[in-house]
Amino acid sequence: MTSSRLLTVIASVAALATLAGCSAGEGGAVGATASSGGEATPVPSGVATVTAEGEALEYPGAAAEDQALIAVLATFEPSEALLEEQGLGFRGLRAGEEAFTLASEWTAYEHRSVDPAVCGPVVNLLGGATNEDSTTRADDPTVHTGAFFAIADGVSGFDESTLRARILDDPESASAMADLPASADACTAFAESGSVGALNVEDVVIARIGLDGVDAPVTRIDVHIVDLVDEAAGSVEVIDLPETTYYVAIGRVMVRFEVHEALAQDQVAAAVIAELADAIRAVEP
Repeated sequence: MTSSRLLTVIASVAALATLAGCSAGEGGAVGATASSGGEATPVPSGVATVTAEGEALEYPGAAAEDQALIAVLATFEPSEALLEEQGLGFRGLRAGEEAFTLASEWTAYEHRSVDPAVCGPVVNLLGGATNEDSTTRADDPTVHTGAFFAIADGVSGFDESTLRARILDDPESASAMADLPASADACTAFAESGSVGALNVEDVVIARIGLDGVDAPVTRIDVHIVDLVDEAAGSVEVIDLPETTYYVAIGRVMVRFEVHEALAQDQVAAAVIAELADAIRAVEP
């Protein structure tokens, strides 16, 4: 499992649909990929690589108007004061990790089922996806900002708190995505099924909260991931994993911060989101 445990597990079932022929990448999510040599991933033909004025795009495939925001999110580094105060370390992208992809990368979410249906919006938000990622929202950039870890633990995949973001067309769209309909409060457990397997999640708790220093409403989702059933292989992977994730709209950016249970979660989330918000607003007040 990767450093973003919840995103990886939730996406696993959607990926099962992809393996059955519902490709998550049709249309192509294109991102500048860090490598040990500093070279970018080749860009497919037909993807924009320059602006209308002929200037090279730093993040080919993303719209020119999104370039500055992607750069801020992909290169964000918290202050030393924050890290010291919270007892944290931080890492940016590892070699081979994509700075960003487009939302069309996540269209497999459109090919899975959620039981009960009232949990559908919850599953989408947990994965940072929508039901329009192959159509009207296909070009939304999704950015991997980096990961925090407790100093005492060192850099460990299971101990990391991952920070990601999605850029939408306007602040209203970002706010709508970061929130959940009132009906979603009835979601307390769900099974998410792909073509050959199912993910079982219990103890779902949705809270709309305020965080110190963050001047926007925050959605906090707590879940307990029980197991992942692979029907094709006839196996059950017991996961037994609690997760807490925060969602907030900063301008037209929907921020997603999955905070490890060993940390003072609300406190860490408040400090990190407040600093990231300052960086976002420096580009788009």
